[in-house]
Amino acid sequence: MPRIPVLKIGSSAEVPPPRLSTYSPALSLEGLQLGIDNIRHDVWLSPSFTKVAGAHIGKLIAKYGNVEAVMSAESVRPSSLSKNIFSRVVPALAGKNTSLKLVLADLLRSALGRAKADGNPALDLLVRAAVLKFLRTEMNAQFASALDRCRATLKSYEGVRQQKALEYREKVAAFQIAKKNILRQVG
Repeated sequence: MPRIPVLKIGSSAEVPPPRLSTYSPALSLEGLQLGIDNIRHDVWLSPSFTKVAGAHIGKLIAKYGNVEAVMSAESVRPSSLSKNIFSRVVPALAGKNTSLKLVLADLLRSALGRAKADGNPALDLLVRAAVLKFLRTEMNAQFASALDRCRATLKSYEGVRQQKALEYREKVAAFQIAKKNILRQVG
C-alpha cells in the first residue's frame, strides 16, 4: 500500500501546519432593482420551466425512492391502462418529450445574454441563485407529493389485496426512511 505523505506518523518539523482562515460567502447584487418589498430582488421563473423541472424531479424521486410501482399502481385502472404515471400530474407535458437539460440551458443562456446586454453580471448570478433555490424547494414539494400519492394508493388497497398492500406498505416505509438519501441522489 502506498504511503500518503500527509499522514506521517512522528514529528514533522520541516512542514508547517496549514493555516486556516474563515470565509463568509457573499453575493454582490449591485445595480439590480429591489423588488416590491424593497428588501429582496424579485425573480420570476417561467411556468414552462417550473412544470418541466417539477415533472423531472418527480420522476427522479419515484425512481430513486423505488416507488414507481406504487405510483403506477395508483393510475392502473381499466380506463387508464395506457397512460403514463405522471400524465395526471403534468397533463400538458405528458405527450411531449421535453428535457430539463434543454429548458434549463435555454433559461441560463437567455439570462446570460440579458446580463451581457445590460452590462450587469449580477443579473446572471441572481438567475442562477433563483434556479437553485427553486430546485431545492421543488425537491421537497415533489417528495411530499409522491408520499401523498403513495399513501392514497395504500388506502385504495386496504381490504382488497392484502399481500400487495403489505408489499407496497414496506416500500412506502422505506421511502420515508430514506428521504435524505433520495433527495441527495435527486440533487
